[in-house]
This record gives sequence, C-alpha cells and structure tokens, in this order.
Amino acid sequence: MIDPALAIMTWLQSDSAITALVDSGNICSPVLPEGFSALTESGAPGKINRAVVIRKTGGKSQSEIPPVLDPRFAIECWALESTDAQQVYGLVRDLMHGANSIDLGSTGFIISSQEEVPGQDVADPETHWFFVIAYFNVMMRAQAS
Repeated sequence: MIDPALAIMTWLQSDSAITALVDSGNICSPVLPEGFSALTESGAPGKINRAVVIRKTGGKSQSEIPPVLDPRFAIECWALESTDAQQVYGLVRDLMHGANSIDLGSTGFIISSQEEVPGQDVADPETHWFFVIAYFNVMMRAQAS
C-alpha cells in the first residue's frame, strides 16, 4: 500500500519549476508547516514565504482492481499576494492536469491525474494571506516490485 498524499508531495517536490518558487520543505500535507509565514521581514517574498498544501479529500475505490487507488485531493497554493499564489497554482496545474504514467520510484506510480475543480482564489480571514485551492482526481498504484 502507498501513502497517496506522500506520492503527490514527492511528485510536486521533484518539479524544478515549482521548487524554484516554493521551498520544498513548504510542500507538505495535510497542513501548513509549523512556523510558516507568508510575511517577510524585509524585501519581496521568497521561496520560504510560499507553500503548497496537499489534502486527501476522498475519492473512490476500485473494486475491479484493488491495488489501484483513486483519491481526490485539495491542493492549496499559499502566498502573501494573490498573484504569487496564482502563479504557483499555475505550475501545479501544468504539472498535474492531464498527466499520465508518472514513475515516482518507491513512492508510487501515477496512472492519471485530472483537475476536477479549477483553482479558486481565497483570502484567509485570519492571516489575510492568499491561497488558490483546486481539486484533482489522481489514479495511482504502488510501484511494481
């Protein structure tokens, strides 16, 4: 059995375009990393001031093919500015939407990935940070041994 959230996290952390904008330690599941802040003490926000959060939100079982998992994920792209959150979301969507046959080594194998609900802009009412949330259906299985 594989950990579906870990598989998605590994996939996103391996993408150089995403990690150019987001520190790989800020690509996590199921909540923002401890101590994360979109605020900066000086200058423009950098990689450490953005985050991607992966949350498994359900899915369906494959009764005909038990080793295949078909989970649904909420992907949140966090930043201080809405445009930065949208830019990160765009890279996540480019990577995940329509992807097929992605080998993640021992973490798993992505059979297919489709965006179900396009990114929606949200402002956190408490912190006033922005995030874009989108929903993806990702069919996956453990790596063949």
